Formats: sequence, structure tokens, C-alpha cells
Amino acid sequence: MKEQNASLAQMLEREQIESERARGDLVKRVSGMLEDYTRARDTNLRKAFSAMQEATATSERQWEQLGQEHGAKLDAHVEEGKDTAALIQRRRQDGKRKREDGAKVRTTATGVGLPLTRFSQAISSIAHSFEQGLASVQASTSSSFTAQGTEMQDMFKRAHASYDDSKCSGAT
Repeated sequence: MKEQNASLAQMLEREQIESERARGDLVKRVSGMLEDYTRARDTNLRKAFSAMQEATATSERQWEQLGQEHGAKLDAHVEEGKDTAALIQRRRQDGKRKREDGAKVRTTATGVGLPLTRFSQAISSIAHSFEQGLASVQASTSSSFTAQGTEMQDMFKRAHASYDDSKCSGAT
């Protein structure tokens, strides 16, 4: 019996040692699996964030380009507006001069008894000149606004599509 007890004690001691070693191996394996999992997860997250950062940077560059294009077009329209204002001012001065000339013709016509048809012709010429200038300004302004509106819609569509593309590519 003593031999059996001693043998059982040895077996128990060996099993405890083997159990300790197996537990250590199991802990190492589980730790290794956790490390592999976290490393793979970290790599995947870094790739996803990198793609999102690239898409965001691309979108930022496109929005900046859109802003620059819009600024350049706005500057061009401001210049057109200045040209139009200068044209209107010239037409105004032209009209004022013709009105003064018409008054002189009227004074001359009444003073010497010339028919007032020349006065009427001068006034008609002024009115016609003014109408032509006004129509030209209206047409120029209308076409500028239409063109600007169309260009802005196109730019916003491109920017929105780019944003959607970057959102989709960042989500993968």
C-alpha cells in the first residue's frame, strides 16, 4: 500500500507538472492567437483609415480647386460687370450729349424757323441708341448669369460625385 501511495503521489506530482506545462502552453497559444488577431485587426484598420485619409485629401484638393475655379470665374464676371458699368456710363454720357444737342437743335429750329423734324430725329436717335445699349447690357448680363449658373451646377455635381466616390472608397 505504501508503494501504491508513493506511486500515486509520484503520478500526481508528474500530472501537476504536466498540467502546469500544458497550462503554460495553452496560455502561450491563446496569447499568440490574441496577438495575431489584434495585429491583423490593427493592420486592417490602418489600411481602412489610410484609404479614408487619401479620399479626404483628394476631396479637399478638389474642393480647393473648385473654390479657385469659382473665384476665377467670379473675378471674370466682376470684370465683365465693370466693363458693363463703363459701357452704361458711356451710353449715359452719349445720351446726355445727344439730349443737349437736341436742345440746341430745338432752340435753333425755333429761332430760325426750321422744322422740328430734325429735333424729332435727334430724339429718336437718342432713344434708339439707348435702347440698343440697354438691350446689349441685358443680353450680356443674362448670358453671363446663365453661364455662371450652369458652370456652378456642373462644379457642384462634380464635387458631390467626388465626395460620394471618396465616401464609398473609404468605407471598403
